[in-house]
Parts: sequence; structure tokens; C-alpha cells
Amino acid sequence: MRRVSRLRFVGVLGAAAAVLAGCASTLDGERAAVVYQRYATEMAAQGRFREDFRPSDVVYTNAELVEHFDKVVFLPEAANARFRAQKSPTRTLSKWTRPIRFRFHGSPDLEDISTVAGILADFRRYTSLEIAPAEGPEAANLTIYVLDAGERKRLESQLRDQTDSPPSPILKAWVNELELPCFGLFRTVALDGGEILRASIFVKDELTNPFRRACFVEELSQALGLTNDHDDVRPSIFNDDQEFIALTEHDSYLIRLLYDPQMRPGMTRAEAMIVAKRLVNTIRPETRRNLKPRSG
Repeated sequence: MRRVSRLRFVGVLGAAAAVLAGCASTLDGERAAVVYQRYATEMAAQGRFREDFRPSDVVYTNAELVEHFDKVVFLPEAANARFRAQKSPTRTLSKWTRPIRFRFHGSPDLEDISTVAGILADFRRYTSLEIAPAEGPEAANLTIYVLDAGERKRLESQLRDQTDSPPSPILKAWVNELELPCFGLFRTVALDGGEILRASIFVKDELTNPFRRACFVEELSQALGLTNDHDDVRPSIFNDDQEFIALTEHDSYLIRLLYDPQMRPGMTRAEAMIVAKRLVNTIRPETRRNLKPRSG
């Protein structure tokens, strides 16, 4: 089974009229880089694109954390229907159980390599997965594409007739359209979910930081099995408003819940939520700091 990631920037870029005024949706690499930089600057000016790990202005309870887990792991996402099959809210839990071996493809720079290394180091702490560079292309089960405009066109041509290629509409959109700076997909072992076998991450080389880092963390987190965004999930990268673009402490708890040994690939939503409610107070003991004050 192939699952496409949350495409959290689709539509947001298109809706940022003040930033994108006068720009076509299909741009060459140089013009695209200018537009992406303007967009990132506008988001920062609005108080978004935050990278604080433990924001002091957001308080959430463990009960809310469990609700957020449900929404991120199980609930269907209404947005981005252009690129993804309709998902059932009762779909099964997906996660990695085997070692992850990653490699880059294309034009990553030293900062990209350092950024991904930091994200994957966090994942190792939160999941206990074995994660390391692949010794060769054939050994890789996580491929991270960082491609410029010419490289994207060549990849599209190479994959056009391959049955294991990304879905054609999303690949074409990523190659040609401004509104899709990055995307990801993963494949599981069974039709209804289960163990994740392979994943691919696609990031445009025209992106500059912090937008570029946002794409890496967004798509790599999706590849763990946390597939959805929801407006109620905060403080988190799993939200379409782009307030946070780096993993927060809240997100680390979601990953820890998913990768607790009691969470098994293929579990139903009902089964997994029973486990989540039982585990949450162990993973995040309730304290006065994370209990909301009573109203009145």
C-alpha cells in the first residue's frame, strides 16, 4: 500500500496573495527561490515558522495529547484530495519495525545533510529504531531527493513508466508547480496498513532555510507513520497553519506513543487508542505545568 504525505503547503502558498502577487504558479528555479523566500519572510512576520521546542504560550493536557494522537495517526485529512485516495478513519496503524537505511539523491548541500542527521538523531531517541546511512543504493529503504528544476524533469522522465514510481499527478505537480515545494510517500506491507517498508522524501532545491528545514522535518515525520494534519493539534508541526515548523516537545510525545512496543503495526484505531490512553501518563507524567487551570 502506498500512502502520500500531508501536503501542508499546498493551497497555503497559493492563498498568500500578498506574497505571490504577480507570480505564475509554474516558475523557473531562480524565480521560485525568490518566491519561496518571500513566503518564509511573510510567515515569520506573522509569528509563524516558529522553531521553539517547548513553547511557553501553549498548555495542553494528556487527554488532549491522546486526542491529538488519534487525529494525526488515524483521522482522514480532507485537504489535498487532488493527490490522495480517500482514507477511512478506521484505517490501521502504520510504523517501521525494521532498521531504516537512508540515502540522499540529487543536490543536497552540507547543511541539508546536517539538518537531516539532526532530525534522524531525534527519531532514534524517540523511537529506538536503528537508523543509519545506507551502504549503497540497493540497501536504502528511505530515499531523500533534493532536486533542482532540471533534475526534477529528468526524474519525472525516468519514473514515468515505472510501476513503483510516485503517483503521476503529485510527481508532475512537484516538478512543475510552485504550490508544492515538497512531498513524501511511504509503502506498507499490507493493503490495510502495517509495517512500513519503504519511504521517499522529495524536496525542491530552490527552497532556502527555514522553509527547507520545514520540508525535511515535515516529510520525514510523515514517513514515520504520523500522516495527518489537524487544526486542533498544537503546538505541533502536524497542523496546516505553519505556526511551528520544527518538532516540538508535544510532537516528541506523539512519536513516542506511536513507537512504544505496545503499539503494533496493523492495530485498529480502537485497539491503538486503548493503548494510548494507558501509556500517556507514563510517557508524560501530569504535572502542575501541563494541567490547564480551571475556569472561574
